[in-house]
Amino acid sequence: MSLADFIQTRVTGPARLHNTLFPEGAEFPEPRAHGYTNQTPTGAIADATDWNPSWGWAAGAMISDLHDLRRWAW
Repeated sequence: MSLADFIQTRVTGPARLHNTLFPEGAEFPEPRAHGYTNQTPTGAIADATDWNPSWGWAAGAMISDLHDLRRWAW
């Protein structure tokens, strides 16, 4: 079973987090907040909003909306 399937089966599904996903590619829901970083070759600040989070794999790669974050924290 893939990690994404495991998370869906054991975490987000039972918790009814219908707008939370573990991205397997570059899928980003709209609308979304923009993120910025200075982790670039030159140190210049760059818009990192559309950077694919898969480089970190399971390290914080889940994407959620505010409704699901509230449900999770409740």
